[in-house]
Amino acid sequence: ALTTSNGTPALEAAAQAARPGDHVLAGSLLNAQAIAHHLTQLSKADSLHVRIVCAGTGSGFSLEDAITASALASKLPLGEDHPARALWKAYGQELKTLLATWQSTRNGKNLVRIGRGDDIPSCLELDTCNTVPRLDEDGWLKPQD
Repeated sequence: ALTTSNGTPALEAAAQAARPGDHVLAGSLLNAQAIAHHLTQLSKADSLHVRIVCAGTGSGFSLEDAITASALASKLPLGEDHPARALWKAYGQELKTLLATWQSTRNGKNLVRIGRGDDIPSCLELDTCNTVPRLDEDGWLKPQD
């Protein structure tokens, strides 16, 4: 089991705000396409309202979360001028830019400081995982079928 200072409370808050039948999913750059595909399949069966919740850092904004949310949103059927597409185009199109951005953030600097800077490129691997974790009623993330 893994808990984080911001991710776990964000998932708990999303679960508390969810209505019966809602899906609370955990996404990252690693599984953005899998999440988008899952949401697209759900939308074929029902009217769908997607809310992407960013956990943030401490009590503040996290650029990494915003870029990740834009990567996911840009894979959904949105208009070409949607702001999520613009953010992803600005930061996500080149791995070199994405890596430099991550390394310059509060979390990135902290990872470098504690000797874990080599973990950052692994976090930036786009669409390498097909797992769609869904928060179940017991509060556990389980792979969605």
